[in-house]
Formats: sequence, structure tokens, C-alpha cells
Amino acid sequence: MPEPAITECSDLYTVTGHVLIGGVWINGFSPILGVSPATYQVRYVANDNCNNQTQCLSTVTVKDCKKPTPYCKNGVIIEIMQTWHGGGMGERPGRLSSFDNCPPTQDPKLSFSANVNDISQLYTCDDLGTQEVELWVTDAAGNQDFCTTFVVIQDNMDACTGDDPLVAGTIANEDDLAVEGVSINVNSPQNFNADVVTNAAGQYGVRVPTGSDVTVTPVLDENPLNGVSTFDLVLISKHILGVTPLGSPYKIIAADANRSNSVTTFDLVEIRKLILFINSDFPNNTSWRFVDAAHSFANPANPFAASFPEVVNLNDVVVDQLNRDFVAVKVGDVNGSAAVNLLGSAEERNKVGDLVLNADDMELVAGQEYTVEFKATDFNVSGYQFSMNFDAKALGVRWHRCKPCRRQQLRHDDGEGGRADRQLEQRRCEGTCQRRGGVRPDVQGAAERPPERAAEHQQQPHGSRGVQQPTTG
Repeated sequence: MPEPAITECSDLYTVTGHVLIGGVWINGFSPILGVSPATYQVRYVANDNCNNQTQCLSTVTVKDCKKPTPYCKNGVIIEIMQTWHGGGMGERPGRLSSFDNCPPTQDPKLSFSANVNDISQLYTCDDLGTQEVELWVTDAAGNQDFCTTFVVIQDNMDACTGDDPLVAGTIANEDDLAVEGVSINVNSPQNFNADVVTNAAGQYGVRVPTGSDVTVTPVLDENPLNGVSTFDLVLISKHILGVTPLGSPYKIIAADANRSNSVTTFDLVEIRKLILFINSDFPNNTSWRFVDAAHSFANPANPFAASFPEVVNLNDVVVDQLNRDFVAVKVGDVNGSAAVNLLGSAEERNKVGDLVLNADDMELVAGQEYTVEFKATDFNVSGYQFSMNFDAKALGVRWHRCKPCRRQQLRHDDGEGGRADRQLEQRRCEGTCQRRGGVRPDVQGAAERPPERAAEHQQQPHGSRGVQQPTTG
């Protein structure tokens, strides 16, 4: 309860306040829990030092201003009904755990929009696949919140079929994890063209004209950094050097970042540029490639010895083609860490230890340039990825020749035009490091060497003094 204003000739007085709840006057100046939203009568009593007493009555209104808590269940599957070629959904996906604090015993209203009467969704054969849904929660006071989920519309009983055959299949990676969001184009010289997207189970399906010749082409060219890290550089380097072969034709295809039908140090250059944000994609490649799952590699150790099919061609289709599957290959990701669906998270990088970097204490004077050496002991790592954050208003960055340290050569690439300036504005430098041949690391900084010198940089002896490294100054 708020305290009332008091008019009194003396400072010696007391004020008590009570609120009427459930027919009982309760002390209103102490916390009162579990009060429902409503308007309550309050009573103030003032007593001065001469025992004179005055009271007044007022009201206080309790309002519920906290939004309810929505809960969405992902991946609800709806089957198209055979009788009317449609399917429906009530607010069931949000009914399980959505709740409100006031009153806690009353379930909030659920709807598919801010309109509380929008409580059902109708799907037809035109909606097959994954559909995004908003689930809104409204409490008794009118407060609202919502969450976003998805439902999968399926036609397992062929309710949507006519006389045309179905071309269908599944897109999954080498580990048999379904890949969601792949665009599937099915086209025919007979003036037929259709595009669908794989659902959370990696499935697609398209009805095609009877007797037509069709080509099925999967495409996914988004988020090229998905699953790509310095660890992939380590594994690809070991494959190139013959230390540890990748052991799978699909991993070898993933390692061919520049799509040259070979795996060389040029691929390491392209992947490193992507990690360091110098390139936003693979210049001569897509983020994902897809291989016909029915294809058998004549030489799995060299999948490029003969061309492999990345589309499926079907001639004179008169019956359903239900197993036209593809193996998805995430370019640059050779350890299988890429997220494959909308619910997937980025690769997991569990901490297994600390790599401590030390630098000597220095007293700095404004306007002077200093070289700061970062040193590490027990450098028993195959590779690491890092970023350096700094206050661009307090520090500038200059390039300095690197120094060999414990037979390990630290390297940074020079920048394409303006790269260092962009990093200063962002106050962040990115870097990767990998051991070469299991002996020495190769550190790559935020700025890259010009493209025409990239191959030369990869092949320089490790003792080279001509490589530059950024320092703070």
C-alpha cells in the first residue's frame, strides 16, 4: 500500500494502514502474497502524540502486468485425411505446458495469432511439408506472448494423389542424419517444373505427369560456415600429408572446397578465408553438395577419378519412384559437425583443458609503439581457433615480423585491401591455428595475404622470416 500524505503540527505521529481481503483487515504496509487482481478497500488511521485519531478510506487496485509463459512443442505431424483432402490442428501443440502466474490455477487461452478466437488451422494438399506456426498465449488480464514452432504435413495414405506417379526420397548425410531445408527442383522437358523443400525428416515428394522424363536436383547454399572450424583444417592437412586419410569418399568431397576435383593446400586456403571472415562463401562452390545415394564409387579413396551424379534422371515415369535418395555433403566439414535441421545447434566444442597465454607486464605511454609477445607453454594441441577483442579507441594494430618460438613458427596472412581497418572498427581479430605435419602450428590472423600469394604462403618453409604477424601498439 502507498503511504498517505499527513498534515500535522508535530512530527510525533503514527500511521497504520490495512487492506480488506476476504472480509479481513490485513496490515497493508507489509508484503501480501497471493493477492488476485481486483480493487480492494483500504483504511488509514493516523494517531498523534495527544492520542488524537483520524481515519480515511480509499481503494487500491491490483493489476496483472506479467505476460504468460508460452510453450511450443516442435515437430507435430498432421496427416491429410482421405475423405476431404485436408488436415486440421487445434491449439494442442501449446496446451501441454503453457502457463500464467496469475491466477496459477487457470489455464491461459491459446490461439494461432493475437486474435484469441483464432484457435484452429486448416491444411490441404498444397501445404505438404514443413509449415511454421505461431502459438499465442493470453492470460485473464489480456497479457499476451507467443512462441514459434513448426508442424509437418504428411500424405502417407496418398489422399492427395491423382493418377500421376510420385517421385520421393530422403536427403541425409553420411551418418544418416536427415537434412532439413534442402530445395528440391523437379523439372521435365514436358513443361513441368516443381520446387519443394525437405522436411525435418529430410523427406521430399512431388507428383509428376505420367510418362514424363524428369530431373531431380537438390540445392542448399546457405550458411557456409556451418560445421567448419580449425579442426577441419587439421584433419584435411593430415589427409594431404598422408598421415591420416579421411577414409570416406564423402569426406574427401567435403574437403574439396574450391571444387577442383582434388584436395590440396588451395582448399585449406579457401576454408581458412571463410573461417576468418575474409570470404563470405566458397567462391567456386556451394555450401552443400548432394550425391545420388544409389551411386557406388569405383575408387572410394579418390571419388574424383570418375564423375559422380549430383542429380537423378528418370525416364518415362509411370509408377511411383519412392527411394530417390541423396547423400548430403557439407563442404568444408570433414568431421560431421554441421547442424542438419532447423532445431540443430552449432557444433559442440566441449572444453577439455586450458591453453594459457602469457604476456609480460608493461607500462604504456600514449603515442608510443610497443611489441607485446604472447607466449604459451605445454603447447600440446593439434589446432585452435581464436579471436582477439580490443578497444579500438585505445589501441592501434601494426604488423611485425614473427619470431620462431620453441621451433614453432607463428604466421599471419597480410590483408586484402582495407581488411585491417575493418577489423579495427569491429574491435575484433579472428584467427586459426593448426599444426603442420603434426609438428608446428600455423597461426592465421584476422587479415589475409592477397589471393595471388596464397599458394606461395602455404608452401613456405616454416623457418621463413618473411611472414608478418599483428601486434598491438
